[in-house]
Order: sequence, then structure tokens, then C-alpha cells
Amino acid sequence: MLADHQRDAVERAMEIFGTCGGALLADEPGLGKSFIAAEIARREQLAGATIEVIVPASLAAQWNETLRRFGVNATLRTHDAIVNDPAVPAPQTRFIIV
Repeated sequence: MLADHQRDAVERAMEIFGTCGGALLADEPGLGKSFIAAEIARREQLAGATIEVIVPASLAAQWNETLRRFGVNATLRTHDAIVNDPAVPAPQTRFIIV
């Protein structure tokens, strides 16, 4: 499902998570950041993390489909929704994609 460069990015991000507790993925448009993030989310979900995704409203449908394809159960919020609802749940382990 992932291209070689995407698999490499997943592995590198997972290494960084292990040492730093988080990572920033910044690539040019079209290289598959959403797929990379979804695969990392899938792995984090298997490890017991609660997955949250914050996206522009215009990308919500695309993200719902990507998460479904990767088998990720996530709370998806739009930027507008979090502005209007500042309450954020505090689970033990969180993985947030913005």
C-alpha cells in the first residue's frame, strides 16, 4: 500500500518517536504525507494510543477515507470545530495528526 519512500519515512518517524516522543513530517505536496501519517497512526493505535486528527474542513472526507483504508479508528476534528470546542480529552497516550 505504501511506496518505498513512504515506508522509509514511517520507519524514520517511528525511530524519532522512540527518542523524542513526537515528530514533524514536512514534505512537498503529493508525496503521501497523509498515507505516512495514517500508517503511523495504525501502529500507534495497535500500541494503545488514542488517535486524533485535526484537518481543514475541506480535507475531512479525504482523511475519513484514508483512515478507513488503513483501519484506523480516530476522532477527526476540523479546525473550526476545535476553535468552538476547546475541551480536549486527556487519554493516557495520545497521537495527534494536524
